[in-house]
Amino acid sequence: MAVSLVAQRAAIRKLLLEDPVLFIEYYSGLRLDPFQHVVLKAVTLCPRLVLMLPATHGKSTLVAKWYLIWRICQNPNIRVILVMKSDSEVKQYARSIRLELEKNKKLISDFGPFKPLGRDAKWNDEMVEVYHRQITDQQPTIEFASSNAISQVLGHRCDEFLCDDIVTPKSTNTQDLRDQQESDFNMGVQTGPAGYIWDIEVDELGEPILDPEGFEVFVNKPAEIFWPRLKPFGKPIVYRKACLEGTVFHVDDLIHRKGCSPQELTPGKLYRGNDPTYKVLYYDCFEHDDENLPTERPIMPSRWSKKALEEQERSMGAIDFAKRFRNIAVDESQVVFKKIWIVGGKRDDLEYPGCLNKVRSFGEFPQLKQEQEPSWYLSLGLDPSSGRKGESASWSAYVLLAVDMTAELRRRYVIDIFHAQLGYEDILSHLLDGDPLRDIEGFWNLYHYDIAVVEKVSFSNWLMMSPRRQSFEMEHKAKVIGMETQVGNKWDPISGVSSMQSMVRDGLLDIPYNTPTDREKARPFLEHVGNFPEGLNDYAMALWFANLGIRDSKSRYRSWAHPQYSTFHPTPTYARA
Repeated sequence: MAVSLVAQRAAIRKLLLEDPVLFIEYYSGLRLDPFQHVVLKAVTLCPRLVLMLPATHGKSTLVAKWYLIWRICQNPNIRVILVMKSDSEVKQYARSIRLELEKNKKLISDFGPFKPLGRDAKWNDEMVEVYHRQITDQQPTIEFASSNAISQVLGHRCDEFLCDDIVTPKSTNTQDLRDQQESDFNMGVQTGPAGYIWDIEVDELGEPILDPEGFEVFVNKPAEIFWPRLKPFGKPIVYRKACLEGTVFHVDDLIHRKGCSPQELTPGKLYRGNDPTYKVLYYDCFEHDDENLPTERPIMPSRWSKKALEEQERSMGAIDFAKRFRNIAVDESQVVFKKIWIVGGKRDDLEYPGCLNKVRSFGEFPQLKQEQEPSWYLSLGLDPSSGRKGESASWSAYVLLAVDMTAELRRRYVIDIFHAQLGYEDILSHLLDGDPLRDIEGFWNLYHYDIAVVEKVSFSNWLMMSPRRQSFEMEHKAKVIGMETQVGNKWDPISGVSSMQSMVRDGLLDIPYNTPTDREKARPFLEHVGNFPEGLNDYAMALWFANLGIRDSKSRYRSWAHPQYSTFHPTPTYARA
């Protein structure tokens, strides 16, 4: 009988340590809402995660406190760094975690004691080292830090890094502050989770070798050191993790840079971030329907009713409420293209057709129902980067549009898009005829466009004057022209992009949105266009240039070479009409 009780107790402990929802509800007395179940699964399984949750929806209590306590009970040898937005928040949560580990009788009975003994014990607002810890690493079980002093944890190693609400109005107030926070995060946070104390077995490519149950194999871990063999949600415990959680304040803040704009995201689903090493999980304070439109049902009815949220919006104002409770950092009154113009729908008795084509994929031309065979004119727009690569370098954006020249209503069809950080030669290769050695096909090789319009600014003059581009034009009779945007009375980008408002509003821009792959590819394009002029706008600029190329479709001008002197005469650049 005694053996049976011991076995039963061990089975219950294992169940609680593999299910954070059961653990937290049992030891905290909280009753978690369904969206919090999804949050806990993502935080548990994703090596790098950006978590966008509405304000006052329990994210700090759930993740920065109770998830962290669950991790300590799983493995008392774990090393965690917890960064919060201010010194006062750090003290508040450090004290709350310590009190739970000292006073929660059920928790102590099953997994404690936690508080260490002796005068040298680390048990304060700066760090916590639990009683059952066996390793002698210099890093404690939990190290607490505020975002004001994030540089203090530079070089500190850990198994998991949690950043809670470190994106604030103050940290996003200027471009310099946003750049500084990203730099601090990259140097202080992302370098923290860098491996175990012990070595693990790896193959010739440096990838971990797993045992038959899927666990990594330690080479030199002492046998007496405890390391759990648990499978939360059916998978081995993940270490070397980073989680950035909070609400948005600016379309170019750290959450958007590592994650992405939530405008086209479905709440509760994981997406790839702008930093592709991160997954993104987003929630609005309202549930969304099957068309991904917000309903009037709160996601956390235990705390917020529909009436309470409406009163909160009236009190805060629509813009601040959208940021704090809906994770929408864009003031729609300031953007060039309204979301409803792009996705379609009805507002104020007006029906908008939308621009998303759910039966066409990228690379496909539309199947038009008309008697006359379409005559396609293809225009490629390029917003080039500086040609310098690295984390802070700009990105190049390509947009290929097609228009049927026989149609009375000339709808613009997005055929293909591309966005990447590229070096000088790669920018040219994608624009022109590719580079087989670098596995670049090139837009010309793929589509044989009629015209390419390239933004001509100080750092990209090299592209327009490149001998490779000049010889390409003469060989293929192609038309590649430069577009001035920053000199004298040339086109102003905001005015230029705004000139496409009626096209988008009337649904005359056709964007592939057929398969999940298409929707994933379209997401950054929709983000750039939908947020313009805020945040990243590379695709919006490239779309404008491509549209200018279509306006040029009746021009016969081409670049040419003098037959006697071999001098090259490029196509005239655009001037304001």
